[in-house]
Amino acid sequence: MCEMTKAQIKREVLTRFDEELKPKGYKRTSGDGVRYYLSLGSVSISYILIFYSLGEVEFSGVYSSHEEVESYMQQLVDDQYPNPIFAKTPLTFLDSKNRMRCPVYEEGMSGLHEFISNSLRYINEEGAKFVEYYSYLPNILKRMDELVNEGFFWQYKGEGILYGGIDAFLRGLIISKLCNDPNFEAKLADCDERFRGEAYKRWAPYYEKLKAEILPTIEPKYNV
Repeated sequence: MCEMTKAQIKREVLTRFDEELKPKGYKRTSGDGVRYYLSLGSVSISYILIFYSLGEVEFSGVYSSHEEVESYMQQLVDDQYPNPIFAKTPLTFLDSKNRMRCPVYEEGMSGLHEFISNSLRYINEEGAKFVEYYSYLPNILKRMDELVNEGFFWQYKGEGILYGGIDAFLRGLIISKLCNDPNFEAKLADCDERFRGEAYKRWAPYYEKLKAEILPTIEPKYNV
């Protein structure tokens, strides 16, 4: 049984993360969790740590923002935008399979140190490879199509590639258009049907704006 306080756990984790990541150019901010982020040109990456009062800590895996996509998504944001978190921190894709969690009150200091080591190893190895692969938009499109063939949404929890809820469909259409996707019209028709539904009602005006004002302006940058 570990009797470390939340503050002690946080200090232990952040000291190690700072030592590893800050010399590589990462910056740290705090909000609902602690976020480490790094700009890689047109792509930026983030890792989030959440500290719980009962003595648990969670590592998010990688989130990434792709400027080519988010520059168009930001044109949709206004004071009534239904996903206010995105309005503050625009994100494009994520590794939804590699979240880690450590109940320190059960696993003690040895478990916490293992959690820290595994998280940092992921950032430097698997997470870095993930970012490199999916920074190329056609690879995101390929995964989007694989998900549909597997019976999942583009943002399906635990499997998906795109960040967000309903707004991930908007993001996916932008990616499809940027990639000169031969199946763009089919994706658009599918979204037409979705955004007629009651659950999508709040998002319908943003979808219509995307269709009328933004998608027509997008020139494909890739050929798949």
